[in-house]
Amino acid sequence: VPEDRVFVVVDTETTGFDRSGNEVIEVGMVKMSSKRGVIGEFSEVYSPDKRFSDVRGTGAEDVHGITMDDVRGKPNFRSDTAAQERYAEFIKDADALVGHNIRAFDSQMLDHSSERVRSAHKGKRIVDTMVLARYFDHDTVDNTLKGLAESVGVKYRNGHRALEDARMNARTLMGWFKKHGIKH
Repeated sequence: VPEDRVFVVVDTETTGFDRSGNEVIEVGMVKMSSKRGVIGEFSEVYSPDKRFSDVRGTGAEDVHGITMDDVRGKPNFRSDTAAQERYAEFIKDADALVGHNIRAFDSQMLDHSSERVRSAHKGKRIVDTMVLARYFDHDTVDNTLKGLAESVGVKYRNGHRALEDARMNARTLMGWFKKHGIKH
């Protein structure tokens, strides 16, 4: 590939699975250059809306382990324009956004949060590593990030925190490219 391509691997942790009734409470991203490797990381934790947190805390705490103490005093992603702008600024030079189930989940949750984020996503290619696992890697145990990672020789660890999952997905994507002889 003659040009230098920039990929941003995105992962979110949320209060639940339904975008209309839940919120983003953590974003982790790894920015990678096809010629220079990892060129940046982004990690922020956000507080859910008080009406939500009074009833359900941080939502899926048993999955991601993010507690109310972790988010106390943090901005709410949906209502804090500065948080949305930091996200948009980090991805602005990306040729593609990458994530495991990014099409059906992460980008939907982020897009539902604000028009600013939706606008920042416009024109970006989306590379869904779950789709890669499902359609192109039939030797994976399953379609999970762990299954894809292990099929390309990446050790899965510390899952379900946004930055660590983004890092793991970045290593997995590079391993997938190498496994299939794809120059990126």
